[in-house]
Amino acid sequence: MIKRLALLTLVLSVGMIFAVGCGGGSSSSKTAQLRMVNAVGDSAGYDTLVAGVSFATDLAFNNATAYASVTSGSEQIEFRNTGTTTDVINQTVTLTGATNNTYVAMGTSAQPAGAIFTDTSTAATSGDFQLRIINGSTYISSADVYIVPSTGNCSAGYLSGVSANISGLQFGSASSYQTLTTGSYYLCVTANATKTAYYYGGSSAYASGAVETIIIEDYGGTGPLQIQTLTDATS
Repeated sequence: MIKRLALLTLVLSVGMIFAVGCGGGSSSSKTAQLRMVNAVGDSAGYDTLVAGVSFATDLAFNNATAYASVTSGSEQIEFRNTGTTTDVINQTVTLTGATNNTYVAMGTSAQPAGAIFTDTSTAATSGDFQLRIINGSTYISSADVYIVPSTGNCSAGYLSGVSANISGLQFGSASSYQTLTTGSYYLCVTANATKTAYYYGGSSAYASGAVETIIIEDYGGTGPLQIQTLTDATS
C-alpha cells in the first residue's frame, strides 16, 4: 500500500511539472504587442485592421500607434484609405507570443508596401543606448547611415573621413540594433557609397538605457527625407 501511494505521488508530481513546462497556464504566449506606423508620405491617412477588427483609424503620415495586445500566431493586417472599405495593403504576418512588433506601411500611396519587425523590449546597458534604422524611403532605396558624435557634422568633407555605421540598407529593411555610448549625435543619411547627406537633422541626445527605432521616410518617392523616431525600450 505504501509503495502504491509513493508511486501515485510521483506520477502526479511529474504530471504537474509537465503541465507547467508546456505553458498551459501562460497567457503571455497567446498574445503579442503590435504597433502600426504610417510612413507613406503622400497618403491622406489609413484605417488599419488586425484579424478583421479595427485597430486604428485615420493614421496619418509620420505617426504611429501605441502598442496594443493582439493574438499571436498568423494574423491578417489590412490598411485602407481612411473612410473606405478597399484594402491597399493586405498581408498575413506571424506574431510570436510575448514579443513586441512594429508594422510599417511605406512607399507611395500608388504602391504602398508593408513590413513587420520584431522589436527589443529590453533596455540597453547602463551608459549605452541602441538605435535601429528602418529604410522606408523609395527615394533613397539603398542608404548608408552615419551616427556622428555632436563634435562632428553631416558635411561631405566630414563624412569622407569616417565609415558608415550602416551600409546599403535597402528599402523595406531594418538594420540590427546599433549600440553606442550615451550622448548627443547627428544622424546623417546618404545614398549607398556616397558622402552627400540626403538627411541631416539636428543633434539629438540619447539617454542611458534608451532603445529607439528610426524610420527613414520620404514624400511619396520624392525628397526631402525626414525621420520618425519610436521608443522601443527605456531604462
